[in-house]
Amino acid sequence: AEHWFDKLVRSGFAPGPRGYTSVITAWAAAGDLEQARRRLHHMQEAVGEATELLQPFGALIDGHAKLGDVDGAVAVLAELEGHRLKPNIVHFNQAIDACGRARPT
Repeated sequence: AEHWFDKLVRSGFAPGPRGYTSVITAWAAAGDLEQARRRLHHMQEAVGEATELLQPFGALIDGHAKLGDVDGAVAVLAELEGHRLKPNIVHFNQAIDACGRARPT
């Protein structure tokens, strides 16, 4: 996904929210949350504060959840709210999933 995304940008096209979301979701699913976050910040700069950001924020929360990273999932949820975006049931379920996958310390 990253390859095609970069090729699109190099060709002079401006990626839309779906393109960004696809790449963010792919990085998060692969467990590379730094890359997912980097693309999310690029998307924020390109799109601004808009409801199109809900799904990619969800992908990032889900990436933390799959790693059992409760603190990371909650931090992204708080960041979403900090952008004056209202989390939905999916976002809260992803954060709860992180709790269920967390390992005792």
